Amino acid sequence: MSNHAEADAFTPFDARWDFSPYRAQPRMYLIASTQRSGSYFLSYLLRGTAKLGAPFEYLHPDHLARWRKTLGTSDLPATLRQLFQIRTSPNGWFGVKAHWDHFEFGRASAGDVLKFERFIRIERKDRLAQAVSLALARQTRSWMSIQEKSAEPQYDEHKIAHALSILDRDTRAWDRWFAKARVEPCFVYYEDLVADPLAVLNTVLPQFGLAPLDSLPAVPTAKQGSQLNEDWKRRYSSRAARLKRHLKLSARLLLRR
Repeated sequence: MSNHAEADAFTPFDARWDFSPYRAQPRMYLIASTQRSGSYFLSYLLRGTAKLGAPFEYLHPDHLARWRKTLGTSDLPATLRQLFQIRTSPNGWFGVKAHWDHFEFGRASAGDVLKFERFIRIERKDRLAQAVSLALARQTRSWMSIQEKSAEPQYDEHKIAHALSILDRDTRAWDRWFAKARVEPCFVYYEDLVADPLAVLNTVLPQFGLAPLDSLPAVPTAKQGSQLNEDWKRRYSSRAARLKRHLKLSARLLLRR
C-alpha cells in the first residue's frame, strides 16, 4: 500500500465507501452538525447500514478540492453529480454532513443540485466538553480517532473560550435556518450516541422508512475523549479561572470608557 493510500485508509475519501454506480437522481438528506458533536461517528454508522448513502463532508472547501482532482470535475455542481453516482446507496439515498459554514458555502455554490428531503441535526448537550474537544483537535490536527496527532496539545483557556464562541455562533445559525425554513429535523445528541449507538441509529432509520437493525454496523472511528479532556474542562470551569476571566473582562470594559 502506498503512503497516500495508507493516509487515506478508512477516511471518507477511501473507495471502500463507494457503492455500485447509481445513474438516477438520488433522494438527499443533510446531517446538520457542529464541530466535535460526533457527526463523523454518525456518518460512518449510517454508511454502515448500506441504505443511507455515505454522508460525508462533500461541501467542505478543502475536501471539494480533493474530490475535484480525483473526479476530474471543475466545480461543486459537477463534483456532486459525480458523487451521486458513487456515493448513493442502491435504494436511492445520498447524504451530506455539513457544519454551518460548509452548508452556507454549498448553498451559494451548488445551485439547484442539492435538494434535501430529510434533515438530521446532531448536537452536544455539554457545550464546554465540546469546546474542549474542539480546542484539542485544532492543536493536534486529529479530527478522528483514525488520524495521528501532529502536535501535543497545551492548555489554553483563550482557545477554549474561542471554541465556545464558534459553537454558540454556529448553533444559533442552525436554529435560525431551521426556524425560517420551517423544518423539524430528527435530533441526535452526542451523549446518547456514545452511550447507545444502536438505539440512536434505530430512531433515525424509521425517519427514512427503514426497519431497525438488530446489531450495530462496524465503523472505523471511536470516541477520542480522554482524561485530558476532563482535566481541561475542570480547569476552565474552576472558580479561580472564572474569576480571572471576569477580571480581564472588567478591565477591558473600563478601558473602553
